[in-house]
Amino acid sequence: MLGTIERAVKYLEICKTPENGIKYSAASAPQPRLPISAAAVATLYNAGDYDSPLAENCLKYVWDEFKRSDRSWTKGGGHDFYAHLYAAQAFYQAGDKYWDEYFPKARD
Repeated sequence: MLGTIERAVKYLEICKTPENGIKYSAASAPQPRLPISAAAVATLYNAGDYDSPLAENCLKYVWDEFKRSDRSWTKGGGHDFYAHLYAAQAFYQAGDKYWDEYFPKARD
């Protein structure tokens, strides 16, 4: 029988989209959502899952979305603070490569 953390990770795997983001729920539309994807990376890292393909691919999706310049660093489609709350955790834990580029832009 799987424990709570294992079931949570399994659910994120079910919610993964072809773009490697995470959709809102298993039953929702198939588009990835940046805020939920950022929360998924932070959740995976907090569960100690740093090196799985799910964590790595989802981090890449979130990073690529933040690097897109179409809307500056305002992200989240109405959930900007939520997106940044979890993206900051994910990028900080992912290391200097991410944090050093993310933080000054987010802060300013």
